[in-house]
Amino acid sequence: MLTTDNRVLHARQGVPVVEKGTVPFFEDEKEDSPRIQVRPRRISIFGLGYVGAVSLACLARDGHRVIGVDIDQTKLDLIRSRKSPILEEGIQELMADVVDSGRVSVTNDARQAIAETEISFVCVGTPSAANGSQDLTAILRLSEQIGVALHTYHDTHKIFPPALIGSGRWNVANPELPATVPPVCVPW
Repeated sequence: MLTTDNRVLHARQGVPVVEKGTVPFFEDEKEDSPRIQVRPRRISIFGLGYVGAVSLACLARDGHRVIGVDIDQTKLDLIRSRKSPILEEGIQELMADVVDSGRVSVTNDARQAIAETEISFVCVGTPSAANGSQDLTAILRLSEQIGVALHTYHDTHKIFPPALIGSGRWNVANPELPATVPPVCVPW
């Protein structure tokens, strides 16, 4: 089986075959298959539920320095103690490995996370409100915190909102802000 360092990502799709400590390779992959070399990034993950915790662990496994951000102190304490806040096959072992690697840290301070990273993934929940619409309270509160943090940030910082917001409420590919998202999300 082929092995590589954690900075190599693959340009192909398929079913991965994974060994502990390696980036997935594909069973039919040849030594000379095209690969994309990616330098390790400094990434912040806002929200450490199912999407955020798994993203944090997988990005750190792949060699990136990741800061997890959440307002739930229990989730932060679990990750610090090498445990995942969610139940998913293999996540406990992976979380322990990436925390031991030193590539993972956690905080409840959005400003610190923005200051120390170059890319952010927003993975906070948008549960259904009583009327069936999405409850955007958490995303709006986080947007304000990120806006304040970016005010003092003097470099490029990429922010990726959650897919749930993308369903008719926020189109990442379109810089125009739809009317359903309040002005707090408008970049200056």
